[in-house]
Amino acid sequence: MRASERLLARLREIGLDLPEGTKLRRVHPSAAMRNLGAWSWCALGPDGTDLHIGSRHPMSELLASDELIAHTDGNGSYTDPDINITTPEWMD
Repeated sequence: MRASERLLARLREIGLDLPEGTKLRRVHPSAAMRNLGAWSWCALGPDGTDLHIGSRHPMSELLASDELIAHTDGNGSYTDPDINITTPEWMD
């Protein structure tokens, strides 16, 4: 199973309601861009729409963690949330 498929399963385990056919897509920003908040990957719905879920942390780092946290990073709203996936050790 690919890293994206394993992470998708874990996201569903922590309670994210992701439609069937959701894909996680790597964005490939530089490390400097990730430090400024650029996402390393994002979730796309079955029709390719942006689900506004992602992380600046690579999928492999998230999969290595015992616990994942999904939180609104403050840039979104209740109707159009931007959900950031992180771990307890990376929480600000």
